[in-house]
Amino acid sequence: MRNAYALKFLIEFVSGIFWTANVSSLMKTGHTLADSALIMAGYYFAIAVFEVPTGMIADRYGRRKSVIAGLGLVSSGFLGLYAGFSIVSAGLAGIGFTLISGAFTAWIYNLAEATSKIFDPTDFFLKFDIFGRLAMIAGAFSGAITLKLSPASLWLLLSLASFAALALALKTPPGSTDLATKNSHREISGVSKLATNTPLLLLLLSVLFFGFEQGIRNTIYQPFVLSLRGGNEMFLAYWQAGLAFARLAGLLFYRHLLKEKFKGYGLAAIALLGLAVTEFIAGFSTNFWLIWGLWLSAVFAIGWFFPLKDALLNSLASERNRATVISLDSMLFQLGSAVTCLMLWATLGESTFQTYWVIASLLLSISVGLFYFVGVKPVLGRH
Repeated sequence: MRNAYALKFLIEFVSGIFWTANVSSLMKTGHTLADSALIMAGYYFAIAVFEVPTGMIADRYGRRKSVIAGLGLVSSGFLGLYAGFSIVSAGLAGIGFTLISGAFTAWIYNLAEATSKIFDPTDFFLKFDIFGRLAMIAGAFSGAITLKLSPASLWLLLSLASFAALALALKTPPGSTDLATKNSHREISGVSKLATNTPLLLLLLSVLFFGFEQGIRNTIYQPFVLSLRGGNEMFLAYWQAGLAFARLAGLLFYRHLLKEKFKGYGLAAIALLGLAVTEFIAGFSTNFWLIWGLWLSAVFAIGWFFPLKDALLNSLASERNRATVISLDSMLFQLGSAVTCLMLWATLGESTFQTYWVIASLLLSISVGLFYFVGVKPVLGRH
């Protein structure tokens, strides 16, 4: 499992660089914010279109192979962005991501389940996400420093980091499911059960609205932070690393103090509402420290949300179709992000950052309502 944790670190390191400086790098190399939103829409749409088919390919032909192929495409896509081929390269990186997302989680989950005497999905994802948050902190500072020194080189750094992850994936063994079902026909029981599980579908619908909000947030937060701090790129690192550290602290707090007393979903829903309130306040304030402080508090409180959601989804999915089901979760998220990126591309210049933060706040509030009241509560009530 050491290679698996190291691979998780490298993949999240790439994410940390990407989400800290992707839009700013595009803007510093000649693109407008509207152009950047369109490029990111191409990235998100490629993921939304190919996510479920590539999840099915991973279930059919092997999750390790899917991750290796995906990392190769991601590395090539980032190299293309470095060379200046924007939308096509972003789409290629997006397709590569689809080969990784569901397959990687299903592959590592299977490895952990096979090598653990007593396997606790929630605890596994909590520990696994700790490595992810540490990697995000490292990636945030690496991305901001690269952006400050050479904006175009950000894509080269991303390509090299992805290639390093590819080399490590080649050394990581396949899961027992990949070995046992190699070249065999897969059942579709996981997908068919999902189609008849209305509460779980509503839980996934909440992910779509979360994607709507995320598309706005990930596109505008970099220029928003830079506008508040006079263009100082290092504040992007402080912002992103601070959020990653807050989420890490929240993970540790829940795992060591609350896990035995609370399932955590209700607390996560309240924390997500706190994040929605923070975005609403960002729509009316230009005080960087107030907004950042509120954001850190909210992210600390949702530190355990994603591990809990991942544990629930993985435990409900069929083993043979786990990558496909996880890919459906990711597809809805990326589809929501793509739609709002196109909205930004069409309306930037007509609305202010503050308007978009208010819209993001409302979308996140809808997502929280769907997540907890019509998704999680009925699902947990059946188990």
